[in-house]
Amino acid sequence: MRGSGLLVLAGVLAVLVVLSTWIGTKDTSLPEVWRALWTNDCSYTTEVIRELRLPRTMVGLLAGAGLAATGAISSR
Repeated sequence: MRGSGLLVLAGVLAVLVVLSTWIGTKDTSLPEVWRALWTNDCSYTTEVIRELRLPRTMVGLLAGAGLAATGAISSR
């Protein structure tokens, strides 16, 4: 039971990461995001995703992981 719950949470986290890189002020499609992550065509969309959205997402993930680790340590 516990393993399946962690798997579901990992799936939800993956969806939220994709949404975080996809949704923003500049309208982008999901194929544009995918292309920007894997190719460097020096377009404005690629720069927005690589220089703004992806770092913001990674900082959010690291901050969340740090808070989770702190909570786990302090609850012992």
